[in-house]
Amino acid sequence: MELLAELAASIGNDPAQVVRKARDIAAEARRASDLHRLSRVQAIQGRALRMLGEIDLAEQALDEAVSSAQQAGDDELAADAHLALAGVLSIAGRWPSAFAHLDDVDRLGSKELRGIAELQRAALCSDAGRIDEALGLLARAIPRLRRQKNPLHLARTLANRGGIRVGRGEVAAAVLDFEEAEALYHSVGQEFAAMQTRHDRGCAFATLGDLPRALQLFDEVATRFIELGHDASVPLLSRAEALLMCGLSADAMVFSQAAARRLHAEGNHSAAAEALVAVAQAARLEGDHSTAIEAANRAREWFASRGSVGWERAAELEGMRSTHESAGLDDLAIGRLESLADALSIAGDVRGELFARSLAAVSACQLGQVDRAAHQARLAAKAARRSQLMQAWLASHHAVATVRLERGDRAGASRELRKALAALESTRDMQGAGDAGAAIGTHARSVMRLACRMATSESQPMRALAWMEHARSAGRVTQPALPALDDSAAAEFARLRAVATDLRHAELAGQPTGELRRRQAELEQSMRAQWLKTEHRTHDKAALPELSELKAVVGDRQVVSIVSAGAQLVAVVADRRRTQLHALGDRLDVVNQVERAASALRSLSATGEAPAIVAARQRTFDTAVAALDAALLEPLRLDGAHIVLVVPAELHALPWAALPSMHHRPFTIAPSVRWWIAAAAAPASRVESALVVAGPRLAEADAEARDVAACHGRATVLTGAEATVAKVGDAMAAHDVVHFVAHGRFRHDNPLWSTIELEDGPLTVYELERLGRVPPTMVLATCDSGAGGGRVGAQLYGLACTLLTMGARTIVAAIGALPDTSETRHAMVELHQGLVGGCTASASLARQRSGAESAFSPTAAGLVTLGVG
Repeated sequence: MELLAELAASIGNDPAQVVRKARDIAAEARRASDLHRLSRVQAIQGRALRMLGEIDLAEQALDEAVSSAQQAGDDELAADAHLALAGVLSIAGRWPSAFAHLDDVDRLGSKELRGIAELQRAALCSDAGRIDEALGLLARAIPRLRRQKNPLHLARTLANRGGIRVGRGEVAAAVLDFEEAEALYHSVGQEFAAMQTRHDRGCAFATLGDLPRALQLFDEVATRFIELGHDASVPLLSRAEALLMCGLSADAMVFSQAAARRLHAEGNHSAAAEALVAVAQAARLEGDHSTAIEAANRAREWFASRGSVGWERAAELEGMRSTHESAGLDDLAIGRLESLADALSIAGDVRGELFARSLAAVSACQLGQVDRAAHQARLAAKAARRSQLMQAWLASHHAVATVRLERGDRAGASRELRKALAALESTRDMQGAGDAGAAIGTHARSVMRLACRMATSESQPMRALAWMEHARSAGRVTQPALPALDDSAAAEFARLRAVATDLRHAELAGQPTGELRRRQAELEQSMRAQWLKTEHRTHDKAALPELSELKAVVGDRQVVSIVSAGAQLVAVVADRRRTQLHALGDRLDVVNQVERAASALRSLSATGEAPAIVAARQRTFDTAVAALDAALLEPLRLDGAHIVLVVPAELHALPWAALPSMHHRPFTIAPSVRWWIAAAAAPASRVESALVVAGPRLAEADAEARDVAACHGRATVLTGAEATVAKVGDAMAAHDVVHFVAHGRFRHDNPLWSTIELEDGPLTVYELERLGRVPPTMVLATCDSGAGGGRVGAQLYGLACTLLTMGARTIVAAIGALPDTSETRHAMVELHQGLVGGCTASASLARQRSGAESAFSPTAAGLVTLGVG
């Protein structure tokens, strides 16, 4: 038995080697009909397979271990196999069966095995959501293990407690548990187990929002696993899960898809299916519901085929979340949710039960089944009281608030929603919030939508406006990590710029671009992965003012705040005299007209088309903008001298300047009302110096740069070989206004990779983020410079949107394509003449529209002012 003892001791250090040796010994034991030896070696093999993630094979080996021990009449061997089976079944989410095997250990095993089973029971209680019970068991076990000087079992117990503490939000204490457990594992030569604990410590840092440290630990673990000859799939998948925890769903989608492909190719189908669940979560948060549903269904089918009931239910629930958000759930689907919630309750999965019941409650409300919804909301609230998880509280508050609002209990709905908003806001700091980062991504959209519904149900306009601002705050997600300010990042950007330049030349020459696009995507992903591990700076954000300060700064302007709540659009118009609430047009109709108008405007910006085609596109555009004006602005009867628009993401691409109600009126688009109040209250800076930059491949660029520079008493002009990324970056901070005339490209897949084309290649939004200061006024005479990519809620990312977060006060940008014509050049010159003469940017653009011979031009229709001014 010495060989088996040595083999068992090696499980935590080299499980793959243990499996290979155990299979040979098991085959010999079967030939010799040595049931005792067969039971021992299969228990060892089952434990090693579990560490390698081979859950199905582990269960088969352990079933044989139990059977062999029973045939041999050895209760202690049977108890040991039951103990290992409980651990395997807990991973598969089959908790009732796992608890039953632990009961068998208590019935058959020695005092030592029963003590180990108590530790396993604590871990199982934690997985099933019975947190207090788990902590009570561990509190009794840890002092006993310290007295017994049992480092291996003490390490396992501390690691289990660390996991529980992470779930409760006691992350600093959890890190200490993980550190001690890792040291104990090292002391007994359990290198694999030590690395697993280091991985758990990385997960703890992810819940704190310390993504760089988490990813660094995952890399260390993956490297060490490879050195030890083990599978490195766990840290690979954990990268994606950590990104989800920190609200970076776009990055999480990229990494989880890569993890799923790699794990599947390596034959680790269990981990690949778990990665598909992460893909589904990230895709749903990015609004890609078809990808989310497909990934969830594939994962569910795989888990069902292997009998992994817990994971199967998790995948099914994730798929139903995406179906709910994209198309809604019918009566049969809600019934399935209720059955799923009951099954999860029986299994002891408090978190899963709560999410299923909350979703059932909200979906039933949408079908008008309020009593049914109320019943599920009550059960959800009951489950939330048994949980210590931030996501559980948010889901419960949201479900109860939805039901109360449906019943007309606005006061009760308001109380519940304010609790959800307070909890959501507390996650912004990511300190001691447990799974708070994931809560931002998972629940921000639903909380935001409910806040919008509260706005539509208000009769007092200022209260409605307050709910609108709450909705915009709920939709705010973590600012993505920025590249480090070092030479290595500059070199990476240079490599990317070279590939992008080659790609541009290949496009212009009509040559194949597939390989260049692949290299560009690989470079972008590699750079992003490296930056996420680097401590990054963020732009300081001062506390925003209260809405009560609006009348003090609004002057002769009118602020128009619009939100969408389901199928309805609602607006609040506020000025120094009064505040009014208005119901507007159907949301889907408006969104469709926005798409038509934007598409027609882009087509009209092209040159050389036949007159009949141009006339047809003009009619399409005129029809769309007339419908939009009737749906959005005519009901408001605006009479202000200047309009401030605060609109949802789906209206950001609307060519507002072409709407009849706006054609002769100055207007600006602001991120939020509170942001605009703060910006408007700050003193405007004088325009004393200008930086003018002209990019390549534009017929009018150099002439526009010269003419714009001539408007200013002091100007720096960068054209031709001087218009490089480095020189532009160095010069920007020294001027009051910057004017770019260049090709621009908006990246819908990741707006932060959007670019301005300069002489040596594209300047990305990521590089702009690295600047310490941007001028207060910026003119972006580039295509799509005013575009923004909506993520969770109403938050936008893109060139102009990013510059506003960096401190720019006024930005003139283009919605869609901007023609390379003399008309555009003259419009830019008139704009700068107005700025130098003391005119605001929006007033200068309005004056040009008013003085135009035609009521329409692509240039005039596409230019907007963002911020103030």
